[in-house]
Amino acid sequence: MELISKILFFFPIVLCYFHLQGVAALKCYTCNYNYGIDSEECLNDPASVVGRPVTNCNKKFCTIIRQEAKNPKGHIKSLSRQCADKPLFLNEAFDDGEFKTYYRSCTTDLCNNGNGISSVGLIRDPNQGHGENMVIKGINASTKLFTPFLIKGMFIAARLLVKVF
Repeated sequence: MELISKILFFFPIVLCYFHLQGVAALKCYTCNYNYGIDSEECLNDPASVVGRPVTNCNKKFCTIIRQEAKNPKGHIKSLSRQCADKPLFLNEAFDDGEFKTYYRSCTTDLCNNGNGISSVGLIRDPNQGHGENMVIKGINASTKLFTPFLIKGMFIAARLLVKVF
């Protein structure tokens, strides 16, 4: 009976630990650059942006959207670093003849620090269909998946212990 009381005492503690691990916020750089309006810190070094360049997001992805003019080639019109639950595109680039727009998404803390041209992570939104990108989940996602199994396992173990004693 002493073992059961120990299990019942530690079960809520273990459950709270895993739950708190699952709700930790994703950290993303959040800033904007618009040619002729904003300084270039967000463009070149998002960590040096004055104010709050890092946001604790309750979203799934950190993102970068970069828009370059075609003429003159490579002239950056805008760049935005944000967080989103469902980005417009995960890792794509589109050329409409006048602009080339890059969409980059990733799922780890401060992963949206790149230049916006190179992919910042290979991911695939699990809520969308099949794609050529791969999901790389962090601690937050795996803990949320693990918690229901932990709870069920603890209940099964407690039932077995009650039957044994």
